[in-house]
Amino acid sequence: MGLLRVTVQEQGGVTATGVRLHLLVEAETFVIGNAALNGAREVRELVTHLRAAGVPDTDLHIQGVRIAGAGGVLARQQKATYTLVVHSTPGRVPEVLGAVAAHRHAQLCRLEWEFEEFEASLPLAARAMQSARRKADVIAAAAGHRVVGVHSASDSWQMPSTAIDLRTDAPMSLMSHSRTAPLDVGVEYSATQTLEVELTVDFTLD
Repeated sequence: MGLLRVTVQEQGGVTATGVRLHLLVEAETFVIGNAALNGAREVRELVTHLRAAGVPDTDLHIQGVRIAGAGGVLARQQKATYTLVVHSTPGRVPEVLGAVAAHRHAQLCRLEWEFEEFEASLPLAARAMQSARRKADVIAAAAGHRVVGVHSASDSWQMPSTAIDLRTDAPMSLMSHSRTAPLDVGVEYSATQTLEVELTVDFTLD
């Protein structure tokens, strides 16, 4: 009995199921943490528009805040720039961007598409195993052997980066709108990436 190692790759497209938008919001007051959602006026105004666009409070999170003060002195009335992370479905992105565009103190700086990589990898891994077995059968037959089982198997997958940094690629201070209508920039608000699965199988031979 011997072993035959076979490595195969399979790839397929996977569509985003969610998106995280990182916003910078300039405000006249400094409030710590998620309390800024209702405590800082400029942030509160944006959050009101986002709620009207269908974004629940559970999908709004203050990730950080940067204060601007002379000599590092923290005053009671302190200007601050908040990083607000908004989680959305791809279909709701136009309404979210419309709410951001209507707010003159907000800027979109980063966008991250979210994918169900594990679920998408399952059918690809199954196809890879079928390809590996066919390949092993051909190689084994050419050597005068027969595949009788699987000794071990391992897989891995990879996908290109799904984040877009708008501060370095194309700074996107969305043009101010007078109303919070869905923003139409002539592109589809969805993302598809190629997921590649690699499978290595050690087959047993007789």
